[in-house]
Amino acid sequence: CKHSAARARQTGLHCAIIIIIIMQVFYFANARGRAEQLRLLLQDAGIAYTDVDSTPPEAAKSGKSAFGQLPYIVDGEFAVTQGIAMLAYLADKAGGAYPGVGAQGRALALQAALGAEDLRTKLIESLFAPADRKESINADLMTKVLPRYLTSLNKLVEGKMFVAGDDLSFGDIGIFDTLDYAVVVTKKTDLLLAYPALKIYYERIAARPNIAKYLAARNPSPRF
Repeated sequence: CKHSAARARQTGLHCAIIIIIIMQVFYFANARGRAEQLRLLLQDAGIAYTDVDSTPPEAAKSGKSAFGQLPYIVDGEFAVTQGIAMLAYLADKAGGAYPGVGAQGRALALQAALGAEDLRTKLIESLFAPADRKESINADLMTKVLPRYLTSLNKLVEGKMFVAGDDLSFGDIGIFDTLDYAVVVTKKTDLLLAYPALKIYYERIAARPNIAKYLAARNPSPRF
């Protein structure tokens, strides 16, 4: 405050110290993984945040990650981990339709986010498969897992703007990020060609101004 304490007492001026708290996203350096959906929602909602490079031992030592794992977020004095819990928290913080409108809307958003997380787990399993099983796991991913999930997701979004109604929810962010991650893991940019409704849906989210700007600026070669 530019006024001295004595001057403030004489004039009756009151000084206020404004502290701006920036949300922190803790995750591996140069990695998208399970943290990217958090960044996408924060970007779309226009919520300021900062990425903090971390490791599981550091997360455990911090005392802020309930299970000593990454990612986790810190918002002032509050900290939370687990993908969908973080996504739902950020959606509530962003307000609007992000959490899903009403009980049914929220249930649909959760259904989408949890389904996307199931597919993400399969993608990560493929990416980090041991050498002696990598070929079989990758073959299973391409011939069984992805066709099953992409067919279901295509049906889920067919004829809809977004999964929980006419407005974007955290469920849409979860699906979008998982599809984006699937392209990274499979190295197939044409992955959605056989799923027209899903392709249009994906492109609709990618074109949102804040998301489009973020996608254009992010590192094109993440570790994972």
